[in-house]
Amino acid sequence: MEFKDRIRSVRGGLKQQIFADKLGVHITTVQGWESGKNFPNGDILLRIHEEFGTDINWLLTGKGESSVSVDNTPPISEPRGINYGKIDSSFGTAADALKEIFDSHDPILIDAVRANLSIFRLYAQKDRQIDQQSQEIQKLKKEYDEVKKSIDALKIGAVGDVRAGSGSHVLAGDATRKKES
Repeated sequence: MEFKDRIRSVRGGLKQQIFADKLGVHITTVQGWESGKNFPNGDILLRIHEEFGTDINWLLTGKGESSVSVDNTPPISEPRGINYGKIDSSFGTAADALKEIFDSHDPILIDAVRANLSIFRLYAQKDRQIDQQSQEIQKLKKEYDEVKKSIDALKIGAVGDVRAGSGSHVLAGDATRKKES
């Protein structure tokens, strides 16, 4: 069974338009998948998994079960980045799926995987940039807070000096005014 057949199987009795609407894509996109002309990106594969409970490994390779049990559903709201201490057997399954895709020599699947890997690299770079910028912002905030404390301390000291000598300033001002007149 090819990918185009598996995607038709996932759609089941739904009309292509309803299937496309559920995934947030245009009907011609679904038609392209079902004709074997193109392949969904990683975001769409995840939506198919979430919306229809389809096992992504099965969808990509035809291996395993077509649907995922509740226990095998991957977490959707994982924190940013990979916690290398938490990698489990699903990582091996994904690597096996990628190996099978590249071993299949199917140009559509291979191009789709390469495109998704490029997008993943781009987002990983953006995440690193955001993390670096966040660290810089935190550093600048600390410096700002220190400068603000120093300024506040100077203001408190300056107000005390002005209050202590305010009478002499007023007298000096009056004396100056008297000389001018």
